[in-house]
Amino acid sequence: MRQIVYNNIMKLIKLNTVDAEKTKTGIKYVLRGKDDAEIFSLYSNTHKIELYIDNKLFASAPRTHTTMYDQNYEHYRQLWYIKRMMDDMCGLRKMLSLSPYIQNHSVKHRNHFGATPTQTKALQKAWYKSWVVNHEMCGALGHSR
Repeated sequence: MRQIVYNNIMKLIKLNTVDAEKTKTGIKYVLRGKDDAEIFSLYSNTHKIELYIDNKLFASAPRTHTTMYDQNYEHYRQLWYIKRMMDDMCGLRKMLSLSPYIQNHSVKHRNHFGATPTQTKALQKAWYKSWVVNHEMCGALGHSR
């Protein structure tokens, strides 16, 4: 997942409400915006973490990775931080300082580029469902290269 996409998802979590529900195999988190609209959902179990935006799989990462700092590890680490932030918002764990959520400097340079066109569309839809709509951010999602 690219850094700008990750940063926008973290901002969305801070500006909206999170619900968590236990499923048979894991936990499903749902981020809700205005009019109780579902912005995105995150599913986590012992094998994987999956992020769904607009009821489509947006990002997925297995909990096992072959080497440190490969692409799967970076996706897992970003999705894990998103899950942890949602845990904090739901009150499932004590609120921690936001220092672990700072930018991940171990990502390779190519991951710092802007969002892909598909990611941009999905994130723009997510922002329009949010309580706080930032039109400048929606327009700039794909242009931060």
